[in-house]
Amino acid sequence: MTLTLKIFDGVYAHKEITESGKDHKDITSLLRLGKTLTIDNETFEDLDEVGAPDIYTCSLLSYVLSVLVI
Repeated sequence: MTLTLKIFDGVYAHKEITESGKDHKDITSLLRLGKTLTIDNETFEDLDEVGAPDIYTCSLLSYVLSVLVI
């Protein structure tokens, strides 16, 4: 899974999200979101936590904007 942030028109930042905690013996488990989501070294319980203000997306966006502004 990939998290994509639109920075400006035509400028996007992509981060890979790794899902874990799925039961590989249960086919329906493979169709659902994993129990934990990992981006780089940070682990989250659900997508709401990833997208919550001041958690991951805001810090990533702040970093990307600081790199783009000279």
